[in-house]
Amino acid sequence: MRCPKCGFENPEGFQYCGRCGYKLGTGKRRERKRVTVMFVDVAGFTSLSERRDSEEVAEILNQFFSNVEEIVTKYNGFIDKYIGDAALCLFGAKGQYENHAEKAIMAALEIIKFLKSGSLPVKIGAHIGIHSGEILITGIGVDKTLDYTVLGDTVNLAQRIESHAGFNEILTSETTRNLAENAFEFEALGGIKFKGKSSKIHVYRVKGFSEGRIVRYKFPFVGRKNIIQKLEQEINSNRGTKLLILEGEAGVGKTRVLHEIFLMFRTSYHILYFRAMPFGGSLNILRKEERKKYEPREQPYTEKWLRFVSDIEKGGPAILIFDDMQWADSLSFELIKFLIEKIEIPACFIISTRDKKIAVRRLGNIKFKTIKITPYTYDEYREFLTKAGVNLPVSVEEEIFMKTKGNPLFIDEIIKTRGEIITDKIEAIIAAEVENLEENLREKLKMLAVLGPSFEISSLELIGIKIDEIKELIELGYIVKEGENLSFKTQLLQDTIYNMLPKDERSQIHSEIYKSMRKSRTLNALYHAFKALELEEITKNWKEFLGYICATGSISDIKIATDFIIESFKALNKNVPDEVLYQNARALIYLGFHDEATSIIDHLNKKQVEYYELLSLYYRVKDQRRKSIEILYKGLTSVNKDRAQETKLYIILSETLLDSGEFRKGIRILKKIEKNLDILNEQEKLRFMNLYQTALENVGEYSKSLKLCESLYKRKILSLSDRANLEFSIAVDKFMLGDLEEAEKWFKTSINTYTFLREYSSLPLVLNEYAYLLYSKGEYDAALGKLEDALWYARKTGDLEEIAKSNAYKGIIYLALGEIGKSETLFRKALNVMDPQKIHKAIYTTILHNYATVFLYKRKFAEAITYFTQVIEMSKKERDAFSENLNLYSLALAHFLSGNLEKALENIRKPLKYSKEEKLPILRFRALSLLYKIETLRGNECQEIYPELLEIAKSVKREDLIALCKFYKMLSDLKHGFTTTKEVKTTLQSIKPLQTYSSFLLEKYSLDLFEKAIQSG
Repeated sequence: MRCPKCGFENPEGFQYCGRCGYKLGTGKRRERKRVTVMFVDVAGFTSLSERRDSEEVAEILNQFFSNVEEIVTKYNGFIDKYIGDAALCLFGAKGQYENHAEKAIMAALEIIKFLKSGSLPVKIGAHIGIHSGEILITGIGVDKTLDYTVLGDTVNLAQRIESHAGFNEILTSETTRNLAENAFEFEALGGIKFKGKSSKIHVYRVKGFSEGRIVRYKFPFVGRKNIIQKLEQEINSNRGTKLLILEGEAGVGKTRVLHEIFLMFRTSYHILYFRAMPFGGSLNILRKEERKKYEPREQPYTEKWLRFVSDIEKGGPAILIFDDMQWADSLSFELIKFLIEKIEIPACFIISTRDKKIAVRRLGNIKFKTIKITPYTYDEYREFLTKAGVNLPVSVEEEIFMKTKGNPLFIDEIIKTRGEIITDKIEAIIAAEVENLEENLREKLKMLAVLGPSFEISSLELIGIKIDEIKELIELGYIVKEGENLSFKTQLLQDTIYNMLPKDERSQIHSEIYKSMRKSRTLNALYHAFKALELEEITKNWKEFLGYICATGSISDIKIATDFIIESFKALNKNVPDEVLYQNARALIYLGFHDEATSIIDHLNKKQVEYYELLSLYYRVKDQRRKSIEILYKGLTSVNKDRAQETKLYIILSETLLDSGEFRKGIRILKKIEKNLDILNEQEKLRFMNLYQTALENVGEYSKSLKLCESLYKRKILSLSDRANLEFSIAVDKFMLGDLEEAEKWFKTSINTYTFLREYSSLPLVLNEYAYLLYSKGEYDAALGKLEDALWYARKTGDLEEIAKSNAYKGIIYLALGEIGKSETLFRKALNVMDPQKIHKAIYTTILHNYATVFLYKRKFAEAITYFTQVIEMSKKERDAFSENLNLYSLALAHFLSGNLEKALENIRKPLKYSKEEKLPILRFRALSLLYKIETLRGNECQEIYPELLEIAKSVKREDLIALCKFYKMLSDLKHGFTTTKEVKTTLQSIKPLQTYSSFLLEKYSLDLFEKAIQSG
């Protein structure tokens, strides 16, 4: 007897496993399965009983149910029990298979066909009701001889649907209809109120088999260009008969690809489309007229199929498609071999299957080519969502991709539920795959599923399994090993296997795991406590759980943790603490669940700082920064007598001002907080210092920022996450101060720390800025490599801003390399990937500015003027004076280069005034330089401009030395004798450009263009 736990073959008579000690054969094996239940009730039984003798009635019923049993068995079902003149049939219980709903309907159709055939001595009919749902299977021993117990609602609903069916009518639930909708035609009967149900149940009448299955698609066709090209190339090659095997997992889109091939070649080729039926493996020709001529099959193939070959040859070049061949029987493959041998004209045979091994074995020595179809890449997935018109929060989109691993069918199914639950169709496909595994492997998968979607190898000890015992599962691809971590191939796989375990067994395993890790107070411990229903434990220790998770976890971790805690309090009819509600609402806002968050905020105390903090955060993430700031000022008036709450609100206000780009205002608020540092705890002081450092960095006080960073970095209470953030800030400050070697070292350190912490959401920003440092050093290839890494992480985490920035940085590099076309494409790509409503406006306007500047290089001044004007309007709306004036300068430059001097002069005036008032030397330098050119061409003398230009050049900081070099070059070009061309060249070669993304617009584009303008006269 094989042990279900370790797989060891024990001699007969062993009560315990000889290897692991597991108790054999005496306990009940229990598991949950999703099956289809069919009720068949005799119609006309009462009148039949009245007219005939009881023995005769019994004989008629025996004859009827004997045929019913034969039909049900044919479609892999069985009759569980008889209830009077009705039979309860189960499909999918003995050996899980994904198409149990289809098989039940096929059996029902055949039963009705039998009743109409007149085979019985009297005319009776049937009422048939079908519903798909969950049952619990129990049985003695470890073999497949099991007693089946059908639980509650599944059978009850099937019986109620049957009671509503008419004479020889087949009715199904919506669940069954969804599982079988591609194989049958249904008629919706609307919602029906059944006894014991709180809401109406949607019921459908089965009309018959669907003739047009191949063209029924609800989701868009995306990607697959290389697959289509390969198939097209093979079909069009004139090499006689060819055999292609299209291989891919369930739901990956094999049939959809074949449909596209059908549409491409239907006018130029004779196309025959076969499908292997899941109701026994026989081939079915989908076109009705051809089915009448050539089916049923017989062997050996005689006149009928020879005539079929002849008909194909008359139609010219042919494509024969054989779909879903993982279900095909051996006779079907014999037919394919026969056709390949007999057809003499050019013909292409295409077989689609989930696993080519069976096809290869049955086809023998016939040569073939394999074309593998894989799940969507992340880019294809995003394209799919766009074309399907699906608009979900970025966090939900990312979660769905991670759950489905890019499987198109799974994506289409799961977006219906916003990624929250597994659908019947997905579960049926996965459960059928798992059922085919050996018993011991299946049992191990169930134990692993209790640990969660991913876990460390050390966690295996919690369930008594060693890593060597799951090697086969790793080899088969069910479990993925990465270093010391293990994970299920997809979360959907883990969800399905987890659902196979009875709830009480799951709860017991979770409880044992929690007892082993209860002291850790981690999210993992909380997860197992909740799943084990240790609710008292959670509510008693919620502060420890939440405190630890808030300090070390991500926003998504906090949401999960607070969800567990809230549900635990509710289950015990206790009031949920405000701190838990606050943290939950905060996480919901960051994750994009705004409506859910506001419903929590409304219940918070409106006199507490948390209420204003959350309401402000809500408007901030929705990019309504003005509204966010107004809320905080309102909050300050409400708590102005409470020094502690006022200080907390000042911290939040300063953070909001910094996020809105109002750095000097933010610094003024931060200085107010300095007076109250004594009432802040250590964590609040850290937050204050971090904000101060950020403000200093953004106003160009890099030396002060660096000093503050270095003092913060020495603090022992810092978390690793805080250290990673500081390492990045130190890198930026050193970069801006010109210490490139040290900056590069700190960039690498921060990348390593973020990677160790698996904070992948932070990596795109760091990699982008590191790439810009490499670009500034002239290491273009290395910079492009880092940008590719940044793009990969940004796509993985759904960070639209960093995806846009990565593309924009690549655009900058290609512009520097003189590849204007590539640069333009990348800037356009950066703009297309962004939704201005969801990301920081400053990023969008900056990239749009870059895009406009490309048109200056291409001398398409009208387009440049249009885009610069658009950026100026957006900047005004956002009250971003710097961006407005920078783009006014660029607009003036565009008008100047197009020859419109008056417009150029009109637009340069405001930047001249603004740069002087705000003491912005570089912008002032450029504006003055452009003014000189404008006035010179208008015939005016402007010698008074040069002294100020020279003073600016002498006064700039080290990070702006490149501006000084360009100043010398400009003076040389203008031949005013301040320096020689040779001196300029030497100076330019000795100084590397010290640029950041923000200074890029100032340093790179406009001055270069100005030089071009000067050179062109």
